[in-house]
Amino acid sequence: MTPKNKLKSHYEVIVIGAGPAGLAAARILKEAGKEVVILEKNKVIGKKVCAGGLTHKDLESGIPKDIISREFSSVLLHSHHKISRVRIEIPLAYTIDREVLGKWQYSIVKKLGVPLVTSTVIKVDQEKVYLNSGQEVSFDYLIGADGASSVVRRSLNLESKNLLVAFHYVVPKQMQDMELFVNVEKYGFTYLWIFPHQNFTSIGTGIDVTQRSKISDIKPKLEDFIKSKKIDLSKCQYESAPINYDYQGFEFGNMFLIGDAGGFTAPLTGEGIYNAIVTGEEVARKIIAPEYDTPKIQNILKYQNIQKRVLRLAQGMGNAADFFADAFMEVIHYRFVNKVAMDILKV
Repeated sequence: MTPKNKLKSHYEVIVIGAGPAGLAAARILKEAGKEVVILEKNKVIGKKVCAGGLTHKDLESGIPKDIISREFSSVLLHSHHKISRVRIEIPLAYTIDREVLGKWQYSIVKKLGVPLVTSTVIKVDQEKVYLNSGQEVSFDYLIGADGASSVVRRSLNLESKNLLVAFHYVVPKQMQDMELFVNVEKYGFTYLWIFPHQNFTSIGTGIDVTQRSKISDIKPKLEDFIKSKKIDLSKCQYESAPINYDYQGFEFGNMFLIGDAGGFTAPLTGEGIYNAIVTGEEVARKIIAPEYDTPKIQNILKYQNIQKRVLRLAQGMGNAADFFADAFMEVIHYRFVNKVAMDILKV
């Protein structure tokens, strides 16, 4: 880490946020010879409320297998009346500890010589970043990679109307299977997850606040679900955080938004790690070469829109969505249906 008093008064690029998006952007920029600094509001990088679920495309983005917590060749799907074990030829899913991911990404930018300062940003405008030390730092380009509550996004006067809230219990035991539960009648338009890691398991769910859902409505049901697994809640750690999928653009003059700050989260699954890394890399390439047309961002937006339509369609069905979930479980093993499902989820 770099002491605050060692910061220069001006940088070519300031990246606010040391999550997957910000660290990915800083790496690409520094490799291209740009003068870049990372400013992080928290004391610890990498730590975030996250179930830590990955799919095969995350590994294709460069995450090494040796920092993966668990690998799963199948996932158990539970609908209202049915249970189905889904397999594909390659490993279907993985889990990763976000702090481990953050440390790996930071080790790369640290070797490249990128300075990183924690516990620092207060506010920004189109010319400067204002630090809690009283220092003002100017920039040529500013990248907001600071999550759903982004200081940079707020400075651009962008609302975040499409928000999810994810919440989970960190259970201090390793469970065997990765599992997903869909039951509209019982839990509403969301899913419950069981994501096992090496030394713990994330059991949680999320709500779409745009549908006027409340944590207080489903949290007791999540707790009852966990208790049904013979787990002592008093020994588990509860965590929650907002997730932004309200994309309204990523380029605003000399300011950019990536990852959760830009609203790039997948609305149906809540997946954000892959989208964060890719949007960080793409915006960095855009800064290096302004004519670059960011094809991978366009692809992410394509699948985000598909997931939005599927989500709204399901919400419009009411409890009838349970019938379609049961029917889907009957046919998921057919190659064509499996391929379509994987394509919608962009696995």
